[in-house]
Amino acid sequence: MNTAEHFCLSLLNNCRTLRSFQQIHAHVTKTGIDSDPLVAGKLLLHCAVHLCGALEYARRLLRYSSNPDPFMYNALIRGFSDSDMPQNSISMFSVMLKNLDSTVDSFSLAFTLKSAANLRCVRTGIQLHCQALIRGLDTHLFVGTTLISMYAECGCVGFAGKVFDEIPEPNVVTWNAMVTAFFRCGDVKGAERVFNLMPAKNLASQLDRELKESEDVSLTHK
Repeated sequence: MNTAEHFCLSLLNNCRTLRSFQQIHAHVTKTGIDSDPLVAGKLLLHCAVHLCGALEYARRLLRYSSNPDPFMYNALIRGFSDSDMPQNSISMFSVMLKNLDSTVDSFSLAFTLKSAANLRCVRTGIQLHCQALIRGLDTHLFVGTTLISMYAECGCVGFAGKVFDEIPEPNVVTWNAMVTAFFRCGDVKGAERVFNLMPAKNLASQLDRELKESEDVSLTHK
């Protein structure tokens, strides 16, 4: 990375508004270093993830990029997955499938699955699950855990359990996702059963709190 590129990227550290970002982008474009994949990717990531209300501008950056790469698509998919427009994340994933199918990775799938969960759209979630299976990513910890959470949000704890069973070495986050899946579906005993199987029980206080809340809810309905 040359001095000009390093300087422009350093400006992003203190960039908090879209207006400031546009000034940096204009300077980058004027100097011609926006053609550098690293610079272009960092610009889009900052715009999509770290600025409020800048997702449409980030989408324009991708649209007018001379050579959009997987990092740029993933940045935009991630940005929309955390926004109030998660459906756009799914649309961007579809565009990525069309243009860069072979480069879809665990990040692409996990962030799009998060959007499907936010929309509680199990049909889209199943389609994404199929994409994960095709690419051998269904047992990837990041993807598998997000699949569990997606099915839980959609009320499909049985599917969540099947995904969990296929993951060779679930970590604490994965175990917790499965416990939460049972809680979301109102199956406290199922949550207890999974928790008791956990090799690391550092989530005991959380489980106790959720059990207490469940008991309180039950008492109010008696």
